[in-house]
Amino acid sequence: MLSSLVKHLIRRPWQARRARQAVRSFDAGRARIESQDFSGARKDLEKAVALDPGHALAHRWLGVLLVREHDYSQAAEHLERALALNPGLPDGWMDLGTVYYLRRDLNRAAACYRAVVEAEPDSAPAHGNLGVVLKDAGRLDEALVHLRRAHGIDPSGEGVFRNLVSTLVEADQCEEALATARAQLARYPDSYETHLFLGFAHQKLHEPFAALSCYETALAMRPDDPELYYNRGIAYQDVGRVEEAFLDYERALAMRGEFPLAEFHRALAWLQSGDYERGWDGYEARKHSSDFPKFASTLPQWDGTPLAGRAISIRREQGVGDEIMFSSMFPQMVGMARECVIECERGLVGIFARSIPGATLYPSAHDRRGREH
Repeated sequence: MLSSLVKHLIRRPWQARRARQAVRSFDAGRARIESQDFSGARKDLEKAVALDPGHALAHRWLGVLLVREHDYSQAAEHLERALALNPGLPDGWMDLGTVYYLRRDLNRAAACYRAVVEAEPDSAPAHGNLGVVLKDAGRLDEALVHLRRAHGIDPSGEGVFRNLVSTLVEADQCEEALATARAQLARYPDSYETHLFLGFAHQKLHEPFAALSCYETALAMRPDDPELYYNRGIAYQDVGRVEEAFLDYERALAMRGEFPLAEFHRALAWLQSGDYERGWDGYEARKHSSDFPKFASTLPQWDGTPLAGRAISIRREQGVGDEIMFSSMFPQMVGMARECVIECERGLVGIFARSIPGATLYPSAHDRRGREH
C-alpha cells in the first residue's frame, strides 16, 4: 500500500507537467492558426492531444484543421472525441455536422444540426444547414420548414436566401419563390444574389423576358459568375435567341471547367438548332448532374451493338411528355431484342401496353430524381 501511494504521489507532478505542456502547445497552435501557419498549427495541436488526450478544445481545433485538409475521417474522430469530452463545446456540433455532410452521411449531419437547433432555436446557420441536409436527402417539405426559419431570422445570412429560393423551386413552389425574391429585393435592392435569384424564379415560372431583365441588372453588378451566364443562356434559348444562348453557355464553361448542366443545356441548344450529332453526344452530360435520377443497377448501359438474342431494359428518366415522345422508338427496340422491358409513368402503362405489343411494361416506383414514391 505504501509503494502504491508513493507511485501516485510521483505520478501527479508528472501528469500536471504534461497538462501544462499540452496547454502551451494548444495556445501555440491557436496562435499559428491566427497567423495562417496551418501546417505548424497542426503539429502543435497534435502534440497537445498526445500530451493530454482529454483536452477537448485541442481535439476540436485539430478536427477543424483536418477538414481544411479534406481529411474528413480523422476530422470526424477528433470532433467526436471533443464532444464526448464536452457535449456543450461551442460550435462543436456545427463542426461535426459539416464533416458528416461533406462525407455525405446525411442522417448524422442532420442529427448534429438538430442538436444545435434544440439548444439554440434562433440559430439561423443551424436551421439553414439542417435545411440543406434535408433537401439533399430529398425531404423537401421538412427542409423548407428550416430554410424559411433561417430566412426569417437572418435574411441576409450567407446562402440563406439562395437555398430557400432554389428549394422552393425544386419543390415546385415557384410562386412562393418569386414572392420571396421580390420581398428580398425590397430589403436589399443592391444585392447581386437577389437579382440573380429573382431572375431564376421568373425563369421557372416561364417568364423568360422578365428573367432576362433581372439577369441584365445582375450582370452590371458582377460579370464573372458562371451561374449567371448559364441561367441567362437558358432564358435566351427559351425566347429563341439560340446564338446568344450558345455564347453564354461557352462563357459559363470557360469560367467553370466542370459544369455538366451548362453542357447539357448547350446540347439542347444544338438539338434545337438541328445539330443532332453534337446534340445527342452532349446530351450525355445530363448524367453528371445532381438532377439526373440515380438508379441502383448493375446492368451495363447499351452501347448500340446488335440486340439479337439479348434483353434490354428501358428506364424512364424525364417527364411524361418526354416518355410519350420517345415511345415512338419502342416498337423498333422490341423488334431488335429478344426481350424488351420498359419502365414508365404509372398512367402510361395501359396506353403503352396497347400500342407496343411484345414489350413487358411496369410502372415506375421512383420520381425523376430516383426517389421512391
